[in-house]
Amino acid sequence: MFFVACEPLDIKKIPILQTGEAIDVTYSSATVSGLIIDAPGDVLEIGHCYSQNPNPSVNDIKIQTLNGFRPGEYIYTQINDLVQGYTYYVRAYAITNDNQEYYGDEISFQPGPFPDDWGITVIEPQDGEFWPLEKSKTISWQSSNIDSFVVGIYDTQIKQMFYDVGKVSSVEGQYTYTINFTLPNDGKLTVGYDYVVRVMGVKYDQYYDFKGFRATNPVINQISEPNSTSRWNRGREYSIAWTSNDIDVVDIDLYQGTNFVADIADGQPVNGGTYPWDIPITVEPGTGYSIKISYTDYPEVYKISDSFEILDNAVINVTAPANSETLAKGTAYTIKWTDNIEENVTIELWQNGALIETIVSDIPSNGTYSWTPSSVLSTGTNYVIYIKSTIDPLIFGVSGVFSIN
Repeated sequence: MFFVACEPLDIKKIPILQTGEAIDVTYSSATVSGLIIDAPGDVLEIGHCYSQNPNPSVNDIKIQTLNGFRPGEYIYTQINDLVQGYTYYVRAYAITNDNQEYYGDEISFQPGPFPDDWGITVIEPQDGEFWPLEKSKTISWQSSNIDSFVVGIYDTQIKQMFYDVGKVSSVEGQYTYTINFTLPNDGKLTVGYDYVVRVMGVKYDQYYDFKGFRATNPVINQISEPNSTSRWNRGREYSIAWTSNDIDVVDIDLYQGTNFVADIADGQPVNGGTYPWDIPITVEPGTGYSIKISYTDYPEVYKISDSFEILDNAVINVTAPANSETLAKGTAYTIKWTDNIEENVTIELWQNGALIETIVSDIPSNGTYSWTPSSVLSTGTNYVIYIKSTIDPLIFGVSGVFSIN
């Protein structure tokens, strides 16, 4: 038997890797493990690479670890900034000193679900608000765990974004955000049509919220009551009346000349353009009063009424018949009174607390009325004349007690 000696074979060892599994998977991150089965001394770099496509390589995204150069040693890599709806492919990798690349087996995973408390809620505008063209509006919203947003004016019918209002970014958490935006009057929006403010997450665009508003061009056309002929009594209720377009809430104020006197109403819904005003008895009688009506949200939109007069508390004083007078049947008699009311009056004949007849139901309150007692009236005493407001029967005057013969 012959033995032949030869030089030993030069067999190069290569890294042997095993890609582990994805653990601690959340909506935006995951930790991937790996095992080094064999790692020769010429390993320069080791870690994980990943992609949204199969067979990822170091030419995609790679994350180098600081350990794992000894056989049997585990490595762990955290992958951040994951996007919902995508599948991620991962392989462990090693690079040797001669720039050779070696890979482990491939695994895949998807990001986990978002937490239940995530979301965006638009606070302003509130649904149905009026938003005037060329007026500034505050857009505000709350969010939970969404850190960047795109805000725009959007038409949900034609799915068109008219204005990119702005982008907002911050750290994650629960916050309230505010943007001041002036709605342009450049013909893109139509007055009287409904649109929405949309706030949407940039990275997580499945999170968004809408709130509707109506594009408007507000104006207060006129104030019809009070007017230049109005003479209103303090202590009585009157109806302030006006017409307007594209205004939902108003402030109503009382002025005398240029001097502010009192708030009548703040933030009052338009309600067809009327407001019942009970004039306080603290308002001094006088002339030169006016009503100012302004748009609550945009007080520069306003109208001032004609000047009118505020009178003292309403009073009717019947001066004739007087006490102990005697009126003859069939003979004309002039009933007389004074008052400070605008409306018409009713004149009634009473005896012993009972209504005998309505002499006249509705005449201008001009201070006199010619009346001829009827022959069918009973001859007797304890007659009185009542003169009453046709609007408020609690405003009345009573004559002296007289007789009819």
